[in-house]
Amino acid sequence: MLEADVNLSSRIKAVREKVLPHQVKTFTLEEIKQHFDESLLMIQKQFTIAQDFLKNDNLAEAQYIWRTQIVLLESAYDFYMHEIVKFGLYKMYEGDLHKTEKYENLKVDMKTLLEALNNQRDDSKWFLEFINRYYSMSTLASYDSFTGLCGLLGIERRDIEKAAFYDRNSREPVDKKLKQVLKGLFDRRNRIAHQYDREHTDAEVQTIEEESVQSFFRDIPKIVNAMYNEMKKKCGSNLR
Repeated sequence: MLEADVNLSSRIKAVREKVLPHQVKTFTLEEIKQHFDESLLMIQKQFTIAQDFLKNDNLAEAQYIWRTQIVLLESAYDFYMHEIVKFGLYKMYEGDLHKTEKYENLKVDMKTLLEALNNQRDDSKWFLEFINRYYSMSTLASYDSFTGLCGLLGIERRDIEKAAFYDRNSREPVDKKLKQVLKGLFDRRNRIAHQYDREHTDAEVQTIEEESVQSFFRDIPKIVNAMYNEMKKKCGSNLR
């Protein structure tokens, strides 16, 4: 009769490799713009899918795609603004851009400050990690955020408004147009993401049309391009 082998072999201990924290990277203006353009292109491709649904008389599925595009477009714009802020503040820190009053009044937590003062961190790395952490907790896609960031970066809001939306044949003020675009995208995105595009009052799903979505895809890149060109002018030869 065979006897059971009850001797226990030693357990192989699973040893996890240490995961190094991601280093905060800096990008050129061209790279930041490229990130947005790549995201935009991928999101725009979804219009083709929506059209296929429409050809098969499936309006509900097409509307689902359009709502998704609103959310993704706002996220791409928000990320772009975060990268522009990080770029601009780092340039100020390095002395390549004029330091604004808002830059000089940034609130630094004591832990970060002590590490910097005690030379425990590389000069540029501590600041990059600080601004990356400081702004990653906030959305920068609203109109109010836009006006605040213009002041932070030393950009004239009026210059962005004119560059993005000036039209000699239009009577609509450029400041009103920019506010309307950013507020419209921000509000619609929030209603879609948090309420499935339903109204709080009656829980009715709001209608959405392709043209209204297309209009955001025409207007948001105008703001992105205006910010990009304005930052290029401010940086001059210090683009990297």
